[in-house]
Amino acid sequence: MIFSIIVLICCVLAVGYTNIKLRKLRQYILPTKSNSLLREILKLSLYKYDNISNAAIKIIESLKNYYTISDCTLLKMEDNYLKILASNIAPEYHESIEGETNRILNHLKHYKAEITTSETYLPYPSARQRRIKYNFFIPLVIEKDLIGAILIEDTQSQDLDIEKEFFSIVIENITIVLQNLLYYETINNLAMLDGLTGIYNRNYMNNFLSDALSKKIAFSLAIFDIDFFKKFNDTHGHLFGDLTLKTVSHFVRSQLAGQGTLFRFGGEEFIIYLKNQTEIQASQTIEEIRKGIERLIIQDDRGSASVTCSFGLYEVKDYSLSFSEVIKKADIALYYSKENGRNQTTRYSEMEPGK
Repeated sequence: MIFSIIVLICCVLAVGYTNIKLRKLRQYILPTKSNSLLREILKLSLYKYDNISNAAIKIIESLKNYYTISDCTLLKMEDNYLKILASNIAPEYHESIEGETNRILNHLKHYKAEITTSETYLPYPSARQRRIKYNFFIPLVIEKDLIGAILIEDTQSQDLDIEKEFFSIVIENITIVLQNLLYYETINNLAMLDGLTGIYNRNYMNNFLSDALSKKIAFSLAIFDIDFFKKFNDTHGHLFGDLTLKTVSHFVRSQLAGQGTLFRFGGEEFIIYLKNQTEIQASQTIEEIRKGIERLIIQDDRGSASVTCSFGLYEVKDYSLSFSEVIKKADIALYYSKENGRNQTTRYSEMEPGK
């Protein structure tokens, strides 16, 4: 009997507390503008985006439409470093913004919002150029884990005119939406990556190249494979062969660093997409990679070995071609390299007539 009374009292208290919270929530949601802001943010989690940055841009647009702020940046946590997902600030200032947000983060003892103001300009590099006197750093935290942050900046030094309880509701919802988007990005990345090497797979490559051709983006395409790989596998074993595929692909990816994109075409064959590079420029890039592979030492507890690779290269000029026709032309150049000594790069345009 006593237990039932206690349960009843707890239920009444819980309902009362919930009603208080709901009344507080209603006073912020009922106004049309406030309601619109939350709806704009929440509906972002209902859509699939080819690029998480597109959703991040919409979050920024929603905040700027509701609050009077100069600049807004949304960042995600990656490898213990805050990296920009989207910003309304010009790209040349992004490095400065990342530096400032990570500086603030490193000085925080707890994941709490921090406001910095100045009567002149804030001290980080881009602030003076953009006349920034105020910034508001807001960590986005899920169950004590930092998943990202928002940096709001303004040219006025006074605090923003925000209602704190409603703003906390907005931030909570942005955090949830960001977490969902990051989950989707992770799942999407897993679907487009090769299981062994961790680089982009053939299905992703097909879509990528089709998109580049449809947009008439200038690029050159290289295809390469590891010379005598079947014999190499027979000699050293398939486990060492797998290690070789991973070592070579990771080396090539590291050498491309902002110049291009690497895909696994199948087996020991890989494809390199080089944006805005002519066949001559791409040939120089590829030759540096080829020579670097030649110097690689692949080793594990079973021993060590080295490999060479042959390359074929084609510059896209005819955008009526399909991606498979582009690959075929690069593959013809690769075949020429293999037939004429291997461990070399052949440009499609320099091949002998009829070859």
